[in-house]
Amino acid sequence: SYEVLEMLVNEARKSLKKFTVSPVVSSDAFYAEDEEFISRWVKVGAVAVEMECATIFALGYLRRVKTGAILIVTDNLVNKSRVREKEKINEWVQQAAKIVFESLRKIET
Repeated sequence: SYEVLEMLVNEARKSLKKFTVSPVVSSDAFYAEDEEFISRWVKVGAVAVEMECATIFALGYLRRVKTGAILIVTDNLVNKSRVREKEKINEWVQQAAKIVFESLRKIET
């Protein structure tokens, strides 16, 4: 929901130097993305591919539950860069968890 997105963005602005709100592709073809797949989605503005969000958003819609997502990008499909340092990824996960927790505290039920 826009309300959840707005809360996540507001919390991210407080603690992160760099983040983006951008289109993401949900696909069950994880690790099967070829150059054509990537190129097609990059042309329309997608910045990442993930597997779970579409299901979460669809179930939330059906159950009338507000949903949102915060994603951590470790593999860049365009420039082929990867982050594998556990310490760095753990730091990002901790930052994301804090943003999610603080956002959840503010949601009215």
